[in-house]
Amino acid sequence: MYCRKCGTQLTEGATFCAKCGFLVAGAPPPAKEKMSPVVWVVISIAGLFVGVIFVGILAAIAIPKFTNTKQKAYVASMKSDLRDLATAEEAYYGQHQRYSSDLGAVAFTPSANVTVTVTSASREGWAARTNHLAVAYTCQVGFGADSIAGVGDGVIQCTRDR
Repeated sequence: MYCRKCGTQLTEGATFCAKCGFLVAGAPPPAKEKMSPVVWVVISIAGLFVGVIFVGILAAIAIPKFTNTKQKAYVASMKSDLRDLATAEEAYYGQHQRYSSDLGAVAFTPSANVTVTVTSASREGWAARTNHLAVAYTCQVGFGADSIAGVGDGVIQCTRDR
């Protein structure tokens, strides 16, 4: 029998060609070395450890971003409530020629977890502020005589409480 790769004559029962190392056809493949159970456990634990670290790093990046996004949404909700209240107050003024500090009288309901307080209301203007249970911000707006000094009539201003 001859080697199919290099053509060298093979000895009887040879598994490999002595010259080029080619595996002889029909010869059983070499036996695989089995991994020790201890080595397998160590590699598995190391892989698990690396996976936990990877997930921890992702969480350390994602959680603050998610929290910041939620905070922005809550502040946006507070601003939206002030704009909606301005519409309700103007509608009330059109009927009564004065503004009201009673949210029920102007038919206004704030968003969930938002507290709206009308701080002043008269014939000349009104002012209000909002707070949300989940964020440390206060937003305020004023119209007419009650506009916020230095900010302007109807401009919503949000400030961090803590």
